[in-house]
Amino acid sequence: MGQKVHPTGFRLGVIKKHNALWYAKGKSYRENLIEDLKVRNHINDKLRFSSISKVELERSAQNFVVNIHTSRPGIIIGKKGEEIESLKASVQKLSLYLFKSILKKLESPILMPQFLQRELLNS
Repeated sequence: MGQKVHPTGFRLGVIKKHNALWYAKGKSYRENLIEDLKVRNHINDKLRFSSISKVELERSAQNFVVNIHTSRPGIIIGKKGEEIESLKASVQKLSLYLFKSILKKLESPILMPQFLQRELLNS
């Protein structure tokens, strides 16, 4: 039998990059990982109709940056920025660090498999 290698793990660092960019030691690793999962699930639940394809998390000493890749940034921002501000406030309650969000518009969302899956499930 041949050795089976997971395709994502095989490509990390070469073709793809990690979805979470941070480093922690000991007990703080566990706490950061749990916090990342809570934030990622909260964003995906709150913005499930906003055509999100990927959520990337970055941490530094005091900052916490969330990059949201979407094909519809206007839905996330809302009228006069009200929706993004409510999202920031709700995520800030989950995180111990200073939170900053960055929206990135997808040029060709039809090529993203997560986007296609959500569009098929929503229709």
